[in-house]
Amino acid sequence: ASALVILPEDGRIVVAGKAGQALALLRLNPDGSPDVSLDFDGRITLPLPVTGAEVTDLVLADGKYLVGGFSGGA
Repeated sequence: ASALVILPEDGRIVVAGKAGQALALLRLNPDGSPDVSLDFDGRITLPLPVTGAEVTDLVLADGKYLVGGFSGGA
């Protein structure tokens, strides 16, 4: 998928997806406010070398989650 939502057992909300030419990850507290324990503002943006991208997630046995993706093109 090009965007996804993860709902961990701790009640937080994690949204990951493509934002322009970047992979963006946003983590919110259960009340919808940014979770500032993630990179001070609740979000991380990683540049992608090309425009096409897909992301996927994996919730690990210990409750942590892994977001990964790939990009392809030129």
